[in-house]
Amino acid sequence: MKIKLSKIILIISVVGTIIVGISLANIYQTDIVVKDVHGKRSALGDMNILLQKTGGVFETDEILINKNSTTTKKLVKQRDTLFNLTKENLDNRDLFQFQYDKNILFEDKDTVGTAEISGCEEVGNEQRMMAYIKTKDKKNNKIESYNIDMGEDIETNENYTYASIPVKKEGDILYVATMYSYGDVSDDSSDEEDVDDSTLEDTCYKITNLSIYKLNLSNKTSKCIVSKDYEGKDLSIKQSGFSNGNKAYFIVNKKKNKSDDYSTNLFELDIKLKEVNLIDLKTKDDYIETSYNIENDEILLLSMPSIDQINSEISKNVEGILVNLKDRDLKYKYKLDINYNVDFTSGDRVRRDNGKIYVASATYVKTDKYENNYQTPYNFYVFDEKDGEMLYEGSTTINSSHRVNMGIVKNDEI
Repeated sequence: MKIKLSKIILIISVVGTIIVGISLANIYQTDIVVKDVHGKRSALGDMNILLQKTGGVFETDEILINKNSTTTKKLVKQRDTLFNLTKENLDNRDLFQFQYDKNILFEDKDTVGTAEISGCEEVGNEQRMMAYIKTKDKKNNKIESYNIDMGEDIETNENYTYASIPVKKEGDILYVATMYSYGDVSDDSSDEEDVDDSTLEDTCYKITNLSIYKLNLSNKTSKCIVSKDYEGKDLSIKQSGFSNGNKAYFIVNKKKNKSDDYSTNLFELDIKLKEVNLIDLKTKDDYIETSYNIENDEILLLSMPSIDQINSEISKNVEGILVNLKDRDLKYKYKLDINYNVDFTSGDRVRRDNGKIYVASATYVKTDKYENNYQTPYNFYVFDEKDGEMLYEGSTTINSSHRVNMGIVKNDEI
């Protein structure tokens, strides 16, 4: 009887081992085909292309493409969509979830946080601006939430564009820079037969306001320490930007001297010195995508011509602009051969590292009349940052009812 029982236990153990082995094989299976379109994949160096195919929080497949192989890992934890798919993203996904702007992050030695400035409630024709802030303690992972009245109203019956950037946290004090342009006057020329479309955006706002707020997290108060108005026809906000040290950077349209034309600029605001400067990007009418990282006071921007000022229907005239923030100068500017088509294009992932530019992009092609499924071509590139020469292009296609998150990560960031 004991012998039979031992055999049964042995059989169950062997079968269990086989089942576990098959399960692990399925979890780490490779079912993605990567095509090397141009150059050698070794150009990826120590960088990885990381894709997450999501079918829900508990149905996420992770596809890792590096210079040596392509692997798929199933049933992994889902990382946040808008941020680079690093380990830090995963560790802070409880903080990042439901956020829709990658420029709301801030960090000091003790905490990492998000600060979103938006309208709260309307009274008459005015919308009250509120700061919604979350901080996470790096030691104990405790998350604190703060809702702070900014003490500012915006006329909701006026057309306006609004952007905010959390610049720096010092103890319980958080400095936030805001810029908004408001007042649609484009109708003034509606009776004219011939209107030059190239100047419409330059004249569609009456006023552009720049402000610096000092938010006290301990007593949940706000104080505006700088507020300045500019003529909207001369300067208007285009997009939110990023922060670096004591400085906030907004992407703006600026009217050229003695001309009705305009160009896209980086608007630099030093929150300590309360000084502003402009860096002309030598481009216009473009959607600007910023890279994840700032290295040695240099940041890479992608200038992408677009019909609707967002990154859809982008032409092939994509330019890489490497900006030296310290010298307020363009270090390099060149065309990048990135493959877009007429279908909707996802926000690119852009990263600069060790003299190379890494770009990952996705194009969503609907595959059924109910628009429930996508056939998604993913393209990823490596360029030389000095002249824009393409070193490598790879591609893969994924079928999914959900969009796939993209990341460009180093080995120690996975």
